[in-house]
Amino acid sequence: RFGNTVCAWPGCPEGRGFDELGEKGFYQGIVTDGGQVELAFVPFARHRYEILEVDVTGKTPREAVEAALPPDTARDLYRIILTGETGEAGAGAEGLQEALADRFYALEVRDRTRVAEDIWARAEEDSLRGLFLRELRQKLESSGSIFHTTTDSEVIAYIIVQERLKTSSIEAAVSAAMGHIEGAYSLVISSPTKLIAVRDPHGFRPLCMGHLKDGSVVFASESCGLDAVGASFERDILPGEIVVADKNGVKSDRSHCGIVPRRLCVFEFIYFARPDSVIDGSSVHIARQRAGAFLALEHPVQADIVIGVPDSGLDAAMGYARQSGIPYGMGFIKNKYIGRTFISPTQDLRENEVNIKLNPIRSVVEGKRVVLIDDSIVRGTTCRRTIDLLRKAGAKEIHMRVSAPPFVSECYYGTDIDDKNKLIANHHTVEEIAEIIGVDSLGYLSIEDVVKLADNTQGGFCTACFGGGYPTAVPQDSGKDRFECKISERKA
Repeated sequence: RFGNTVCAWPGCPEGRGFDELGEKGFYQGIVTDGGQVELAFVPFARHRYEILEVDVTGKTPREAVEAALPPDTARDLYRIILTGETGEAGAGAEGLQEALADRFYALEVRDRTRVAEDIWARAEEDSLRGLFLRELRQKLESSGSIFHTTTDSEVIAYIIVQERLKTSSIEAAVSAAMGHIEGAYSLVISSPTKLIAVRDPHGFRPLCMGHLKDGSVVFASESCGLDAVGASFERDILPGEIVVADKNGVKSDRSHCGIVPRRLCVFEFIYFARPDSVIDGSSVHIARQRAGAFLALEHPVQADIVIGVPDSGLDAAMGYARQSGIPYGMGFIKNKYIGRTFISPTQDLRENEVNIKLNPIRSVVEGKRVVLIDDSIVRGTTCRRTIDLLRKAGAKEIHMRVSAPPFVSECYYGTDIDDKNKLIANHHTVEEIAEIIGVDSLGYLSIEDVVKLADNTQGGFCTACFGGGYPTAVPQDSGKDRFECKISERKA
């Protein structure tokens, strides 16, 4: 390990290289038995970088690099290509620690007789490295790949198959494929003899492991899935971890762990996960109650009853009621045979499903000042329908409290927000939104408090859709329906 990079030189065991993600970019090391050296930096976050070609003939790599690097640019990003003869394999390698300790770069060591084919292979590999699945799919289709669905899973499977042709095992192929994929994913992969679980290095999405009474290994996206099949919870899969279960037992590959900061999606605790799940050590039920308690402190109001919008608003409503001292009541009956309206593909479907999904209990809300707790307001139309139902049931006042901050940005990690222009909070103030949806007052949970919901979870949270900044580079084309049409019909 040299400063900010990871390196491998000729003479390493089995001549193998290894990859790692750094704070500013992707650092790659590949080793053969040749005596020539090439240093290359591949930017992880698509930063601009400078290319320096350095002739090392008659010099050590350290001497050549020190002479070529401009002074006082320690935080700049470089792709440094060493050309010429380096003499004995690995000569002068030990001096690079001092020469490049504060630089961001990556190391590749290749055989000079394979320069031409390696340049082509590296260009092809780097063009697919660290991309979102939509970008990966577009590049693969442009090179002749054929896809039969529009799901992300097929793209991931395609990349794994490509890597399997070059590796000795399915788990090695999965590890190599992780270097090509950027973004949020939790995978369970089955081969004829192995069951493999994979979680992305940021840990955007949850994944856990358990055991049945007979010792069989079970993987699930939430711990409540283990409960459903009678399995006992063992632990969460770490961000970046690959867990392989086969006839010989369970083994773990943590080579991708800790290379980027943890960024669990905070919306898991607000909406996605079931309240009976425990994610990375924190109870979803308790996290939502904390959200309600924070709301009561941030946005108090005089009212007669607190109700929640089923299901993800119920726990927050309990927390609000407990903190404020206002009685909690069941204001809606939910149709158990309809799914979540938030992820319905069209606005007409979302609005029609609200009427089928929810029915207010008149005796609970009629003539009363109601505090209505919901998990989020995205476009505002579905919420307005819910409030109209309460008005028709006789609610005297409606004070809405939202257990999430306002949505202001697209999400590239699994939340169904692909166009920020459709977000009501991007075009209206809180007071204007209150008037549009028809409530007497409106209050959102602050972004400062939303990251405090899961106090037992280590690491940070992703709050990008709330304006908290993206933890990765973002794709240029975020249209979720982009692959629903022919390649020739897509916009450039």
